[in-house]
Amino acid sequence: MNRRLATDLDAAFPRLLDEQGGMVLAIARRLGDHAAAEDVVQDVFVAAYRALEGYDADRIAQLRLRPWLATIA
Repeated sequence: MNRRLATDLDAAFPRLLDEQGGMVLAIARRLGDHAAAEDVVQDVFVAAYRALEGYDADRIAQLRLRPWLATIA
C-alpha cells in the first residue's frame, strides 16, 4: 500500500479508505454519536491526504499507516 501511495496517491487513496476506514470509524465511535464519528472519519482522511501530498516517496514508504491514521484520529 505504501508504495502505491508514494507513486500514485490519487489512485491508491480509495484503497487506503477501504482498508483502514473501519479502524478509524471504530476509534471515532468512541465519541458515542454516530454522526460525529462519521465526521471524524472524513476529517481524518482529509488530513491524511493533505499530509501525504506533502511527503516525499521515501517518507510515505516508511509510514506505518495504521498507527499513523489512529494518531490522526
